[in-house]
Amino acid sequence: MTAVLFALVFIAVKPLNVVQLFLGYILIQLTSVVTLFFSKNL
Repeated sequence: MTAVLFALVFIAVKPLNVVQLFLGYILIQLTSVVTLFFSKNL
């Protein structure tokens, strides 16, 4: 799931726009962490 999202972000973002790609990667990682956090608490 995460790999697919990362692939979509990578395709959507221009290669030269490293900052936006980095922010997108952080957003995906945060989403994964939050999902794991909530699934463990439930």
